[in-house]
Amino acid sequence: MKERLRVALKWMLRFDGFHAGCVASAAMALLFMFPPNLVEKLRQSFNVRMVDWMFNLRGPQAPGDDVVIIEIDEKSLGELGQWPWPRTMMGNMLKRVTADGALVIGLDIVFAEPDRLSPKRVAESMRRQLGIEIKLPDDVPDTDVLFGEALENLPVVLGYNFILGDDSSELGEDVPYASCIIEHQAGFGPENPSFDYDKAALPVLNRPEISEYATSEGFFNANPDPDSVIRRIPMFIVYGPMKYPSLAMEMLREGLGLDTYSLEASIMSKPGVWLGTSENRRQHFVPSDDRACAILNWRGKTGSFSYVSASDVLAGRVPKGTFQDKYVLVGATASGLRDLRACPLDESIPGVEVHATLIDNVLHNRVFTHDKLKERGLLAVAILVGGIALSAVIAYAHPFIGALFGVLSIVGSVFGNYYFFFLQDEVVGLTGSLVTIVVILVVVNTVNYFTEGRQKAFIRGAFSKYVSADVVAEMVRDPEKLSLAGQEREVTIMFSDIRGFTGISELFTAVELAAFLNEYLTEMTDIVLDLGGTVDKFIGDAVMAFWGAPLDNPEHARFGIDCALRMQERLVELRADWEARGLPPIRIGVGLNTGLVSVGNMGSRDRFDYTVMGDNVNLSSRLEGLTKQYGVGNLISESTRESARWETRSRFVDRVRVKGRQEPVRIYEALAEPLAEADQLLWDEAMETYSKQQFDRAEELIRQANEASPHLLYDMYLERIEHHREEPPGEDWDGVYTHKTK
Repeated sequence: MKERLRVALKWMLRFDGFHAGCVASAAMALLFMFPPNLVEKLRQSFNVRMVDWMFNLRGPQAPGDDVVIIEIDEKSLGELGQWPWPRTMMGNMLKRVTADGALVIGLDIVFAEPDRLSPKRVAESMRRQLGIEIKLPDDVPDTDVLFGEALENLPVVLGYNFILGDDSSELGEDVPYASCIIEHQAGFGPENPSFDYDKAALPVLNRPEISEYATSEGFFNANPDPDSVIRRIPMFIVYGPMKYPSLAMEMLREGLGLDTYSLEASIMSKPGVWLGTSENRRQHFVPSDDRACAILNWRGKTGSFSYVSASDVLAGRVPKGTFQDKYVLVGATASGLRDLRACPLDESIPGVEVHATLIDNVLHNRVFTHDKLKERGLLAVAILVGGIALSAVIAYAHPFIGALFGVLSIVGSVFGNYYFFFLQDEVVGLTGSLVTIVVILVVVNTVNYFTEGRQKAFIRGAFSKYVSADVVAEMVRDPEKLSLAGQEREVTIMFSDIRGFTGISELFTAVELAAFLNEYLTEMTDIVLDLGGTVDKFIGDAVMAFWGAPLDNPEHARFGIDCALRMQERLVELRADWEARGLPPIRIGVGLNTGLVSVGNMGSRDRFDYTVMGDNVNLSSRLEGLTKQYGVGNLISESTRESARWETRSRFVDRVRVKGRQEPVRIYEALAEPLAEADQLLWDEAMETYSKQQFDRAEELIRQANEASPHLLYDMYLERIEHHREEPPGEDWDGVYTHKTK
């Protein structure tokens, strides 16, 4: 035994905060290199918020002048009427923009419904709603057809929307149109892994008489993150067996005069999309994440791009050359049209700016790159090397220097990431390094704290196996308290015991009985400790505990009663489980008394325990024994009832003289809720008439109570009344019942 203690002490002296920090660094490196799903989700959630913060730290940056947005704004609605406008008006506007030299025009709008302002539809609406017949020539054209024909020679990419979902088993006859070739670029890696594309269940497409004349179509889905902020935009979505490009990507492809996309998802290179064929594609690489989404490099708040009002375009109020060689987007900005989104720099930005941002990012090579291999490599090095260095400084330097170094590590990590990666358009997650710094600060300082005065800590651990941990703590703090003489203090003492345990124990083998008792005692002990009690001892199946020492607690009686009630509540739950397992149901009795006792370290000079002694302890034990005779789950003394202020939630049980004690005591049953007022009045009158020897009236009242709610307590009093009739107690009877057994 001595040799084991010596080895243990030697190991404790050797293992310090530095070693703990190294272990923590290695553990954190493994955790973030091979993260469980939940850890990865939390890491990504924190990472994106750090990137949002960096956007706001950087502030707005002016985009290029390649993109112009034609906005359907409040001014346009005021001049041209409510949306949607006649399709012929839209056609005229697009012709004007093309005539001014637009490179390509993208519509962040879908024309899924027939034009309600087409003459034939207006006439039909008048007939159905007002009964007015309007005769139109047979050759009156449909405005949807006119709009489609107007697009035939215009560089227009129509927009449409995908309804996302995995179920595309029942594909519609109509599918989106894109005049492009999509290839999968072979990369170096096992089985040439693919993107985890977003999947669509259904497209919401433009009218076929419109889309058949367009240059191309692209979806305008811009799916926000769970916090409703748009940080990335899908470049391709899978619908059925095919992949379809986004509106912004189709505008770029058309504007650059290319016809091919090459998608590359190799694990050994940056995932992304090449625009064009192998001869010219390297000028137009768009990095992406593993879902084929581009991570947007937001340029600023609403209005960062050039805006032109649609009404000004139609009225000819736009200077010539405004759209020359520009990527032109048409979209809604009026608040009533509800196409507003949130981005890291603005809580309410028009959706059309999402597509404008991607076009600008690609043209100026500013799309964010997220290289997972590089990120994990940097993370591993930062955690291991930085963690070891930080552990050494915290463990061995002055506490102020260690704390300062820890804070500087956090600040340095954040701003280093900002300057060396974020400003270089690269996303490298910070969560791993920041969490590791915090963990190392906590671990190293905690280990240092607990290993100061290692011999004292070791003695504390060794002695706690033999005496109460509270006593050991007091001994370490103040050795003068190690006196065998107790002190007088008012406490509340509790005894609980399993009823009929001898009979129950015969149903178990010795091993089964030990397991069952351990399960029961653990549950009861947890309740005592949760309520701040001190577990004095276990006496077979009995538990002795007290409140009010070693720490003062003016509410000790209330905590004791709470404990008794909670133990009974928990026992109801346990009985259901035990009965399901074929174990016998058990019931317990709990006795509580409050009074002055001697409390302190009791025992011999070499072996002692922290306990309570005195007549009030004995009374608590006697009350526990009486619970079975009265058929109640608990009995509390009058002193406990008054100290806990439990008068309204208790029922008088008896006035008794217990074995070994001459002074009578009033005892009560503690209740979780007050009795109904009528029941309380009935019982009070019954007890009053009983104490006055008005046995006929008392019997009548008790029988009335028993019929309403049968209880062993009522049966016991009825037996007593019958006994008193046969043997009258005499005129000097004080109503006290003397118990001659424990």
